[in-house]
Amino acid sequence: MSQKPNYLNPTNFRFVIQRLPNVAFYVQQASIPGISMVPTETASPFSLIYTHGDRLFWNEFSISIRLDEDMASYREIYDWMTSVANPEGFDGYEEIKTSPGIYSDATLTVLSSSQNPNIEVNIKDMFPIQLGDILFNTTATDVDFATCDITFRYASFSVTKL
Repeated sequence: MSQKPNYLNPTNFRFVIQRLPNVAFYVQQASIPGISMVPTETASPFSLIYTHGDRLFWNEFSISIRLDEDMASYREIYDWMTSVANPEGFDGYEEIKTSPGIYSDATLTVLSSSQNPNIEVNIKDMFPIQLGDILFNTTATDVDFATCDITFRYASFSVTKL
């Protein structure tokens, strides 16, 4: 008789991105991106016939982070985006490409029910495309610490069972 596995617990994960040490510590949510394939259409006299596609499309990768009072994690992303998109001339752009670079790899590790690494999602050559709003609200009755959403694009990702 086979043993039934435990259900996936969405709170058991770790996220590390090489370029952003402060962000990794404050990650509250992360999503494994979905993928899709556009099927190929073939016409027939009666209807369209669909067969498998030949290209995959990956959804964007997004995380939500809790902010510290110095906004260190927010500033890491902000500095990355502004340095890439607004270099001070060609010399500034060449400097960005070499140190610390435009892209960064990341790893999302899904933990088992025993808190052991179980699944590893490796994301290659990611870069931020959106840094979300930060809401300040003086009418809040309870302290709900500030969070921020970050969206990335990337070259590819792989999912590996450890």
